[in-house]
Amino acid sequence: MPRSKQNAGFTLVELLVSVALLGMVVFYLMGTFIVNQKAYMVLDQVTEVQQNARAIADLMEKDLRHAGFLVPTGAAVCGVDNTAQPDTVYVSDADPLLTTNALDGDLGATVSSSVASGSSIVLTVDDVVLDGTAFYDTNADGTPDADFQIGGGIVMTDTLDPTRGSMCGTIEAVNPVADTITLTSVSGTLAATTNPENLVVVPAHEYRIDAAQTDLLRNSMVLARGVEDLQFAVWIDLNDDNIVDVNEYRGNGVDPDYVASAVDHGDSREMRVSLVTRTRSSDVDFINGQEQTTENRTAAGGNDGYRRRVTTSTARLRNVANRS
Repeated sequence: MPRSKQNAGFTLVELLVSVALLGMVVFYLMGTFIVNQKAYMVLDQVTEVQQNARAIADLMEKDLRHAGFLVPTGAAVCGVDNTAQPDTVYVSDADPLLTTNALDGDLGATVSSSVASGSSIVLTVDDVVLDGTAFYDTNADGTPDADFQIGGGIVMTDTLDPTRGSMCGTIEAVNPVADTITLTSVSGTLAATTNPENLVVVPAHEYRIDAAQTDLLRNSMVLARGVEDLQFAVWIDLNDDNIVDVNEYRGNGVDPDYVASAVDHGDSREMRVSLVTRTRSSDVDFINGQEQTTENRTAAGGNDGYRRRVTTSTARLRNVANRS
């Protein structure tokens, strides 16, 4: 007997087949969505890494090209060269210096005394303003009062004997009234000698890595995140022939390591800085996530799933070479 229209419908088998087919379609659609979403996240993070690296490299190259501007050549650059952790770079700060106020191109604060207390050193100088016009506001009253900034860097050199190298560190406090600068010494030492000396300090930009947070800091402020390593090498032209000879590119992993107190920075001609940036999160499916070897730091082995990019900038220190 023919089935009436009132009893027409899906059988249980038809319903189960339809649900199964729909489930398969949804499953493959979700899989495609997840794959595309993951690809987008990876691309977004890699793009961010590349943009960060490019912006950082441009800024550091700009600072390097101003190294030695209006200050003693021995105080143009300084740094801490590490083989098992990120380096720290100090580049003389040209921002507070006015060419109209410069007399002989060797601006610097002459050190009259230094007192060490633990890891801190208190320097008494002739003036915390180098060129007659203050640039930084150290007490937050809205009025510039010094050419040295708290959290920034400082470089010291002996202008009478620059072969003693340089000392560099981080500024903790500045007292414009007493003309004192408190710093944490990071590299090098310039103890008093029996010979005539003229110790001077200049403001500097400090670049260092907060390894725990993978942050790159410039003058103690976060410049970029996801920066894993910073390594530098500097060409010291020992024989002044303007040719890179053996043992002259310090810190490159082939020639001797760089030591701030062992070279006359007036002989520095070029600095190369390598930055390793990485994605915010690791990828368990990425099999080439390895730390990168740059300059004289050898990377640890093993895969951690992070995608990395290495950006290297090289800058000639023209302000040093043209005056040395």
